[in-house]
Parts: sequence; C-alpha cells; structure tokens
Amino acid sequence: MKKKWILSIMIVAVVVALVACGEYGEDTESSTGNASASTNNNDNNNESEEATEERSEDAKVIKFASVAAADQPISLGADRFGELVEEKTNGSIVVENYTDGVLGGDMEVLEGLRAGTIEATNISTGPISSLSPRFAVFDLPFLFEDEETAFEVLDGPIGEELLEDLSDIDMVGLGYWDNGFRYLTNNVREVKNVEDVKGLDIRLMEVPLHLDAWEQLGANPTPMSFTELFSALESGVVDGQEGTYPNMRYNQFYDVQEYFTDTGHIYSPSVMLISSSFWDELTEDEQQALREASDEARDYQRELAKEDNEESHRVMAENMQMTELTPEARQGFVDALAPIYEQYRDEIGPDLIDDVLNAIEN
Repeated sequence: MKKKWILSIMIVAVVVALVACGEYGEDTESSTGNASASTNNNDNNNESEEATEERSEDAKVIKFASVAAADQPISLGADRFGELVEEKTNGSIVVENYTDGVLGGDMEVLEGLRAGTIEATNISTGPISSLSPRFAVFDLPFLFEDEETAFEVLDGPIGEELLEDLSDIDMVGLGYWDNGFRYLTNNVREVKNVEDVKGLDIRLMEVPLHLDAWEQLGANPTPMSFTELFSALESGVVDGQEGTYPNMRYNQFYDVQEYFTDTGHIYSPSVMLISSSFWDELTEDEQQALREASDEARDYQRELAKEDNEESHRVMAENMQMTELTPEARQGFVDALAPIYEQYRDEIGPDLIDDVLNAIEN
C-alpha cells in the first residue's frame, strides 16, 4: 500500500510539472509569485470551457496583458472592457485578460505590443515615456494635486494630443485610466522629511525621470521589474519601493515593509493601449466599438479605483506605520524635486510643460 501511495504522488508531480512547463514558455510571475490569466472576470481567472465553445471560430482575439493583480481596479476594468467589446462587436472580437505579469513586465509587454504578439495593455505613463518621451510630462513630481484635476487634463486636448504620438511607436491610445498617486514605503526607518530618504535603496520603475528624481532626493535608485519586487523586498535586496495603493495592497507589500509615507509625489495615469498591427486589421465599426468600450470601461474603472484607494489606505494603516507629512515637510520634497522640471524641459518639450501647467492653473 505504501509503495502505491508513493507512486501516485510521483505521477501527480510529473503531470503538474509538465503542465507548468507548457504555459507561456517561461516562468513569469507577479511580484508575489502568483501567475494568472483571466477572461471577462472569470472566478478562476482562466477562460471557461463554455466561453471557448461559444466563441466564433473567426473571432479576433485580444490578449490583454498587465502586471496588475487580478483583483485590482485596472484588471477589473479590463474585464469590463472585454465584456463591452464582445457585446458591441456581437462576438467578432473577444478579450483574454492576462494579469499578474504572466506575459511579462511593463517593458516586455510594451515590446510585445510593438511586435504584435500582445494586442492590448493598460500601462502607466512612466514606462511609455521610455519610448515616447513627451509622456514623461505626466510623471513630473507634484504636478497634480488631485485626481479630478488630472482627469481634466488627461481627457482634454493635451491628453488627446499625446495619444496621437503613440502611432510613432506602433501603438494606438484609447484613453487614460486611474492608477493613483505614488507613495513611499521602506523597511529601515520612518520617513518624515527629505533628509530621512538619504541612503535608502529604493526600487523604481525602469524610467529615467523617476531614477533621476530619487537620486535628487539622496536615495540609491534601483531599477527593477515589478515582477521581481516582492522577493527583493522580502530578501532585503532593496530597502523600499514607491508605488500606488493597489500595487502595494494586492501584492501584500505590507508583509515585507514596515514604514509608509504619504508622499503622493507623482500621480500615475495608466494608458489604454492597442497594438497598431492588430488595430489595422479591424473594420471601422470594430475600431469604434473598441473606443466606446474603452471609454465606458474607463469610467467604471475610475469609480472602482476611488473606492479601492480608500479601502487600501485602511489596509495599509492597519498593517504598517503610516506617516503623514507636515505641510513643511511636503514642501521640502517639492523644493528638492523642482530641478527635475528644468532637467527634462528640453526632452519633454518646454511648450508642452507650459501648456500642462497652464491647464492645471486654469
């Protein structure tokens, strides 16, 4: 009996290993090690057999890739986008939602869009600016005071103008979703002012402006893919990170970080992107359907994000030591990062920066 029991375990282990090796060709994970792919908010985060059977053989498939966790507002917005696309195209287009970085980190996904191996993503402006420099205007420190002001600029003429730039990098932009403000966490000490940042090893996106900004603050910037971040925090490879509420909450960074500071140093919009090679294959009616679906999903996602940020703040406060900057301390961060505006003025474009600042003031 014991031999049969051992043999059964060995057989199951071999089968599991073979299945795992067959998915995606490489072991790409979320920062907490959970890889998943979802279609239209399926509870198991996998395409259901029923949906596969009902799908038209001629349906065009959108692989929607993101590093966001399956329960984050960005991913739920993508699920809603998929539902709307299928509804508006009568099933001629279907969306498969791949979350948790299973198709790669931000830069890998962007390259996949350019190559036509991934059809869609929703990704923050930071990584996009590495390919389309003018998008860095939205990552200037302390540019927006609140989400409402950001939405007005993003949904207006300036935001539309920048979306047109994306054709130069083989992408189509359908609008801006809400990714929230970015905050600092670390595992070394409470950060109450700029001086407390000095010497901290902080993981950052692989974005030059972000790296220069934290170097300006005296930190040791460490560029790293988001998919590697949790293990780097857990092992102490880096002292901390800066990111949005959803990324911190749904990847349980509070399990490996002790201190949270409400810096809110950058508002991080997320851009809905479609691969140009896929877009060009669509009919005009299908293109219009995708635009309408993106707008409706954007409004849905923004409402989710607003509620989620409030809940995420509560979760962070229960699990970490939270520090609210005094007005004087916040101004210290603003003053320390002011040189970034001049440093990137030529690269972004002086007229664009002035236009954004004027739009915010008015």
